[in-house]
Amino acid sequence: MDELDICPIPPRPGPELFIQRLKAQEEHAFTIYSEALFGINVHFVGNRSQPHYRNPDNCPGCKAKNVKRWKGFLHCWNHNLGQEVFLELTPASALSLHSQLGGVGPLRGNRISVKRTKKDNGRLVISVLTAARDAGKLPPSKDPLESLVRLWGLADVNDHEIVADLVARRQFE
Repeated sequence: MDELDICPIPPRPGPELFIQRLKAQEEHAFTIYSEALFGINVHFVGNRSQPHYRNPDNCPGCKAKNVKRWKGFLHCWNHNLGQEVFLELTPASALSLHSQLGGVGPLRGNRISVKRTKKDNGRLVISVLTAARDAGKLPPSKDPLESLVRLWGLADVNDHEIVADLVARRQFE
């Protein structure tokens, strides 16, 4: 018989921070707290994402022949909501941000505007509003992995063996 997973302290519900996915025609202003972009490959099942595992034998999305997609996340302050969030980016929007910063500028401290076009799955249009400010005055950057692990209903990031295999970081400096 398998050993029971006894846990005297209940897990915290939900993600650590809200994962911001802009809806159709939404536009928000953000200040970037992240040092670098966090990228991860996912599969979509219906309208929900689930992690892609490097080993296809361990990946339910690969087994179901679901398309693999890359998503990027930035730890930001959302000026419209007045709260810290993890902003979800598409590959095209992440490359646009990288290009606007000249491929060399720091992410942290930049203020950006992000707008979704006419549909919920429409393009994300990013504009850099102001250049990076004194990053030393900003709160420390947070890693979105813990929030994603909770969103997906996986075990704690430190306790789950396969979670380490999930992360495919793509960083733009």
